[in-house]
Amino acid sequence: MTDSENSQGNSKPRAVILTAIPDEYTAVRAHLTEIQEKVHPSGTIYERGKFSTDGRVWDVIIVEIGLGNIVAAAQTERAIASFHPDVMLFVGVAGGIKDVKLGDVVASTKIYGYESGKAEEFFKPRPEIGLSSYELEQRAKFEAKRNDWLQRLPSIPDPTPSVIVAPIGSGEKVVASTQSEVFKFLRSNYGDAVTVEMEGRGFLETVRAHRQVSAMVIRGVSDLIDDKSEVDDRGYQPIAACHASAFAFQVLAKFSPEYFAGIPQERIQQAYQDFLPADAEVWDLESNNWAQILNNLAKFRQLEHFLECLIQDPDIPQESRNHLQVTLGKVAQKKPVEAKRNKSSRGSSPHPSAKLNSYLLVTLTRDGELQQFLLNAWLIKDYGDDTVEDLSKYEHLLDPISCKLTQVPRELDKLIQKAQRSLGIKESCLTIEFFLPIDLMGMEIDRWQITGPIKKIPLGIKYPIRLRSLERLDLDYLYSYWPQWCESWKEVRNILENRPSQERFEHLDKMEGFNWKLLSYKLKDKIGLKMTCAHPPSMRSDLFSAILYATTPIAIWTRTDILNVDGVTAIDELLTRKPLCHLCESVREIREEADAQTEEHLGFHLALLWENPYRLTPDVLVALSSPGE
Repeated sequence: MTDSENSQGNSKPRAVILTAIPDEYTAVRAHLTEIQEKVHPSGTIYERGKFSTDGRVWDVIIVEIGLGNIVAAAQTERAIASFHPDVMLFVGVAGGIKDVKLGDVVASTKIYGYESGKAEEFFKPRPEIGLSSYELEQRAKFEAKRNDWLQRLPSIPDPTPSVIVAPIGSGEKVVASTQSEVFKFLRSNYGDAVTVEMEGRGFLETVRAHRQVSAMVIRGVSDLIDDKSEVDDRGYQPIAACHASAFAFQVLAKFSPEYFAGIPQERIQQAYQDFLPADAEVWDLESNNWAQILNNLAKFRQLEHFLECLIQDPDIPQESRNHLQVTLGKVAQKKPVEAKRNKSSRGSSPHPSAKLNSYLLVTLTRDGELQQFLLNAWLIKDYGDDTVEDLSKYEHLLDPISCKLTQVPRELDKLIQKAQRSLGIKESCLTIEFFLPIDLMGMEIDRWQITGPIKKIPLGIKYPIRLRSLERLDLDYLYSYWPQWCESWKEVRNILENRPSQERFEHLDKMEGFNWKLLSYKLKDKIGLKMTCAHPPSMRSDLFSAILYATTPIAIWTRTDILNVDGVTAIDELLTRKPLCHLCESVREIREEADAQTEEHLGFHLALLWENPYRLTPDVLVALSSPGE
């Protein structure tokens, strides 16, 4: 199962709703139509349906995950990786602590992980706090003042339930008595929490790492602690779950997770009308039809000017301007690509004997458990340029598979064979690009064994290997750093056909006294980093964070300090032996040379990072494309 498109590249916004128990799942499912089953490679079963309201259609994925914060954290990460939602909600029931009655709905402002602390003579709480997304919290507060959400219930109960937007406590225990130590601890230390449950902290803590996703916990009050068993016997859980679901879908109905969130509609309307002809069709602001406004501007070739106008407006929040900057970058990059295509269609085709470039993009992401990973891959066939924006060029080679790290080389071997069969026998140079988490950048991927004509051979002597930072696929990073990354790559592109001078690379020759902020500053004016000393794993996060924040496109380093080998001279010669565009192939050649010698050879220990901002995975390209493109 795979689903890489994000609603920002699709006409429908997308939400994932997690539930813990069957009553919660049933209540959420009742709001969906056209429901289909989706099965994750790990075995998790989702259902996917449509939620239609006020002329808009939401793409909604739902799942029942079971109890507990640990399970919630793992399943939240899996759902984000699989579906790339705009919104995630945890919808269910909770026990009331104070200021609520049975059937009321509580939408979280924050979640207290109340069991975190230091055990001394007296327990000292150190709460882990998960915050709901600001925009969802504001929407919930607005809808809580109105009774529109009650119309989504099968019938309006008497007394009418209320909606409270307030903190919630979350732990691993079922609190069943007001005399219990846990209840007294909650009232004493978390006096503003109005309900208690078991999944919200793990849920919000996980979503926090994906700031492009808006998230909230919504709970119906199913018991008031002391009467828990009695109320459970009366079957109040389904009622509370029904109320929570009705309010959750009311919030979805009125929520717009778009690029223009946070920008006053009057400002958008003014800019829109300024850049369209006077007789152009007026945009209907009431419909929130963002795709229409962008399409109209693109039709009149005014989209860039419109975006630039909003980006330069100091009254618009900086985060909104960052989002618009990403969109502008994509629009600007599209023009030369289209021009090249038009030129080639007029007869400027490559020579029949010219070697074309193909790329195997591989992503390796953690799948909840520390030692479990999701492997995904795409093949880009026969592309002569370093810019790939035509999604039809991507061939998805497999649904994401979950495996242990030790199993990845075997699965990769299968992927390469599949890619080669797809390429056929044509003259095409296949380069493999690995998107890895920072902590895995020290892996000796080039020495993994793959199938050869007679026996296994090292991957790195057969194919050029490029490492990529998985963190650069994070939309929050791209919203903030895309323009700088493009500018950095422009400097690389300008000298690709030339031998680079040593001055274009920052040199790191020792790790003593390492300061990642200083390195990041020094990298600003460089196209790359050369490291002639091995870095310890404990410094890896800081080292690659410096590269990440400086948007440095190229880094080359040795994984091991080698006795009797002058690493500085060897790497300098490698960088300048051929034009920069052949650096990856030069590294492959030196690995091939090393394979015929001893371990005391630089080729066994070289690694190369090569970060092209225009060759990303298709799900990210879709998410970065504005609806009007």
